[in-house]
Amino acid sequence: MKTNRQFGIQIITFIFLCSSSVFAQTTNEQAISYSERADAAYAEGDLDLAIALYEQAFRFVEDPNFAYNLGAMYSESGNIGQSYNYFSRYVEMYPGASDRADIEAYLQEIETEVHTTCSLVVATSEPIGAEIFLVGEENEHYLGRTPLELWIEPDAFVFEYRLEGYETFQETTTGHPGIRLSSSAQLEEIASEIENLSEETSEENTVSQNEEFSSGNSSLRTTGFVVTGVGVAVLGGGAFFMLQFLGAKSDLEAMSDGSMEATQSSWDDATDTAESAGLLAPVLFVTGGLLTASGIGLIVISGKNEQSEATATIAPITPESWGLTFSGRF
Repeated sequence: MKTNRQFGIQIITFIFLCSSSVFAQTTNEQAISYSERADAAYAEGDLDLAIALYEQAFRFVEDPNFAYNLGAMYSESGNIGQSYNYFSRYVEMYPGASDRADIEAYLQEIETEVHTTCSLVVATSEPIGAEIFLVGEENEHYLGRTPLELWIEPDAFVFEYRLEGYETFQETTTGHPGIRLSSSAQLEEIASEIENLSEETSEENTVSQNEEFSSGNSSLRTTGFVVTGVGVAVLGGGAFFMLQFLGAKSDLEAMSDGSMEATQSSWDDATDTAESAGLLAPVLFVTGGLLTASGIGLIVISGKNEQSEATATIAPITPESWGLTFSGRF
């Protein structure tokens, strides 16, 4: 029969450890909320719930008052291993406690029984500071943070290590009375949200750049066709005026040699046509030629860009890519 001593449960009205930071204030408020619910559960006779709630309060703030109440409640439940753990923490955290002598006397009283009936668990993690939970089928108990040594009643244990920014780690082991167990966790870091976001953004940027490239390339090709069309049209205009010039020149020659009836009006019309058409035709030929050449150049460039993009994304075919290897000389 395990040693069981009755201790008065302390109703927590303040947090022994305090800080002025906003984070610490929020943490203290959460710890107080858990402790108040634990006191209510204990008053209603629900010892298991009270223990679970006080463990959560102790998880947020390692206050000696919480350690004391957990030691007392575990003693009342008959779990001397956990009672020993928490009363030991109480004495360490609050060396000036007025009831220190009584608590140390209790620890000495149960020490031999604890060391012979419980398993000593030495828990470590890399990095240190991970929270350790004893996970059961229906509930879990917060044990503390690494590195940690504590006495637990022998059983099949499932230890779960948790640390913000790292993957959860579980280890299953079996404890035996008076046997020392070592539990160690090598925690693996989780990629941060910023890194994930950066990778997603990079992928999105790559896709966006490819889309912009394809869109720009398509626009370049379209512009090339439009410019070429305009150039051809201008060349057509140049051909029209060249025909006008040649016709007017032929009429003037015919009127000059008498093979065509000449009047002042017809001579003037032919002269005007020859002068104007003779000026416009070469201008239009030059302009149309430049526009046509420019348009064709844009089309060629867009085609080369597409070929370059395809070449950049398709790996070259080599014997090795087919899993073929050659040896010896030919």
